[in-house]
Amino acid sequence: MGPVYDDLAYFRHHEVTRKIAGYRRVLLEAERLLGRKGRILDIGAGRGEALVAARERGWDAEGTETSSSFAEYASRTHGVMVHVGTLERLDLPRGSYDLVILGAVLNHTYDPLALLRQARRLLCDGGLCWIEVPNENALFFRVGNFVHHLRGRDWVIHLSPTFEPYTVHGFARSSLQRALTVSGFRPLSIRTQSGRPMTNARGVRALFEVAVLTLVERAALALGSGRIMVAWAKASEIYRVPQSADPVTSGPV
Repeated sequence: MGPVYDDLAYFRHHEVTRKIAGYRRVLLEAERLLGRKGRILDIGAGRGEALVAARERGWDAEGTETSSSFAEYASRTHGVMVHVGTLERLDLPRGSYDLVILGAVLNHTYDPLALLRQARRLLCDGGLCWIEVPNENALFFRVGNFVHHLRGRDWVIHLSPTFEPYTVHGFARSSLQRALTVSGFRPLSIRTQSGRPMTNARGVRALFEVAVLTLVERAALALGSGRIMVAWAKASEIYRVPQSADPVTSGPV
């Protein structure tokens, strides 16, 4: 696992309806790639938006969360099933899911390879994994890091292990592809897209920052260097996670 956060304020920049609509598009693509619907597991389900979209589309949906408050909110507000705990302690059945979702999860995890192997263990052969992580090579992060350098600050904006958004691992296209391959997946596609400009500033400064960030995001998209990286991968049919590899993590995931 990664840094522990249990406060729903973490999602203050996340619009529920927008996220549900986004996951509907993810599920449409999953149905196209699989040729059917099936059983889905959302690891790090948060407030349950992916599960809501999956239920609407007729999937058998459940999720996992290490945060009891997030899981309770998802269950109480949306009526979805979210298991509370780490994957090791939950001991979910091997090979029983057709789709695993890892939306903004790998970058918060101290051992992302272990988490990917756990996801592969839970997927049936030929099952799909959908992943969303920040793209550390994005123009957005490069510009931000350069600005900090000009101001004499030894900071980077794509990693934040001790404060929001608690990002402890960065991924570029090549490193994500490698991580998937060694974890028993065959990458199908990796692409970048823009993220919504967000700021904690207020008033005129907030308007200015959002305007600048929007321009950077548009330039990034034109250059194929969006801030968000989205990947589809298929569980390899020739890969098997050994029984002894189930607790491969250096800590819970």
